[in-house]
Formats: sequence, structure tokens, C-alpha cells
Amino acid sequence: MLSRIAGIVLGQFIECEDTTRRYDPHTMREVLMDLAAEADLPCITDLPIGHGDVNAPVALGARHRLDANEGVLLPLEAATA
Repeated sequence: MLSRIAGIVLGQFIECEDTTRRYDPHTMREVLMDLAAEADLPCITDLPIGHGDVNAPVALGARHRLDANEGVLLPLEAATA
């Protein structure tokens, strides 16, 4: 499945970290970043998408350009036909 993925974009993780510290010192963000690195995929985190106060729209199925160095996701096409 990873062979079809060009990059990984993660939103903000709100109130979902382990408060028991059972998995300390690894946060969900750190685990996902490590998995992306192992798969040799560019990855950016903390985009205002998902369930936070700011929820920017991301068109699923539309092409985007991921610039992991700058931490930017840019749409390349319209979300509607």
C-alpha cells in the first residue's frame, strides 16, 4: 500500500495523547513521523485540518503538492469537476 503514497500529511492532534504516560516519551506525532521516515516518505504535521479550532478544507482525491521542507500543502486542481 505504501508504494502508492507519495507523502503523508498530518493534522493537529487535539486531546488524544496518552495521559497515563504509558507510552512516554513517544507521542502519536513522533510515532507517525518515525513511520514516515522508515518508509522514506515526506511528511508534514500540525496542519490546520481535522478536528481543531481551525479546520481548513482539503479536497480528498484532488492532486496536491507537498513541500515537506517548508511544511506546505498546495492544491494543484479544483476539488470539483
